[in-house]
Amino acid sequence: MGHAERSSESYFADITPFQTPFGASTSEAQLELDSAQAGKKRKVEGGSDLMSKDIERSTAEIKEWRAAFYKAKAAYRKEQEAKLSMQSDLDDKINAVHRMKVKQAKRDDEHARIVSRMEADSRQLHQAGLVQEGKKLVLKSRVTQYEKTVNQLEMEKDELKAKNIELLATIQKLQLKIKHGRHPASRQPTLVPDPNPDIRNHDEYEHPEAPHMKRTYRYFVASLPYTTGTGKVWPSRYGSNGHWDLGLCQVHFNTEGDCKFGDQCEYRHDPLTQNERVYITMLKPLGTKFLASSDKCLFFKSPQSKH
Repeated sequence: MGHAERSSESYFADITPFQTPFGASTSEAQLELDSAQAGKKRKVEGGSDLMSKDIERSTAEIKEWRAAFYKAKAAYRKEQEAKLSMQSDLDDKINAVHRMKVKQAKRDDEHARIVSRMEADSRQLHQAGLVQEGKKLVLKSRVTQYEKTVNQLEMEKDELKAKNIELLATIQKLQLKIKHGRHPASRQPTLVPDPNPDIRNHDEYEHPEAPHMKRTYRYFVASLPYTTGTGKVWPSRYGSNGHWDLGLCQVHFNTEGDCKFGDQCEYRHDPLTQNERVYITMLKPLGTKFLASSDKCLFFKSPQSKH
């Protein structure tokens, strides 16, 4: 198209006013040529404007792409720096954990050594304890055997004492028979209670063979303020009952203390007679126990115990 236009322009430029085609005059041909050149110029200028706008748009897009590229590059660099920083922190933490593991391993080794020493000490103490326990058992066995021997001797002693009392009672009977014959003038107590314990221990047993008492305390009511109950040793303590109540002072005969009333006491302080002791001994088993306890209390208060 451009080549055709240039050919037309050259053609119209070479035509003289008298050689114009279509029979036109020179002035008209010139006008047409000027008009064609003006149109061409306008067309070229319009194309240049469009091209300039395209170039400007391309330049702006390139600038935007370049700015986006640099921005992305800066963001990438920043991200890489952050990753490097995080990696450095992670390495520091890994190293710290490793150091802690090493330290913990040393502590575990030390703890294991301490536990091993403690277990060894515990075994030694346990063995020593077993040895001591064995010695303790041996001593305990010896003490038990000694107590059995003592109890056996005490029982034998009580049996011998009871037999001695029975022999004394028999001797007294024989002496009475020898002295008074078969028909004594007055009856004397035999000092031997009924051999049947069901009868002897009954509350209504009258103890006909017991020594005679100067005074009876069966229904006696005391008037002084005694600190130990009624102030009297109950007959059941020495195997008797109200029919043979000796009226013994509780403090005097049954404790290691002294009666605060002394001679003014309403109960008996006089020692037991031999016949009373013999009869109490026959009231088994409480009688013998009471005599042993009472003799101990009286001996504690006697002058002999204070020297």
